Amino acid sequence: MRKIAAGRWEYELKCGKALREAIQDGDLPEVLRQIQNGYRELADNGIIDEDDYERYTEDFEMYLYDDFQDWDDPEETVDYELDNFYDLCDAVKVWIPLD
Repeated sequence: MRKIAAGRWEYELKCGKALREAIQDGDLPEVLRQIQNGYRELADNGIIDEDDYERYTEDFEMYLYDDFQDWDDPEETVDYELDNFYDLCDAVKVWIPLD
């Protein structure tokens, strides 16, 4: 098992527990809400700016107010957004707690 290097992470995401719970529950709309909450938390703490927040979340209104049953592959969409969020968190040294 790889150890996390001290000093690698500069911020711990407060909404990380809720995000992990939504993922474990398979609650796709809640996963998207928590990703959006994560972006908001990053913006509120100056890790990303408001323009980045808007860019990262521009499709979330559609996601959260549309009917998932009408989507071709809702899991693929959520996985895509989750991958983007994880990549950003890695790039800006944000830890998403496991519990």
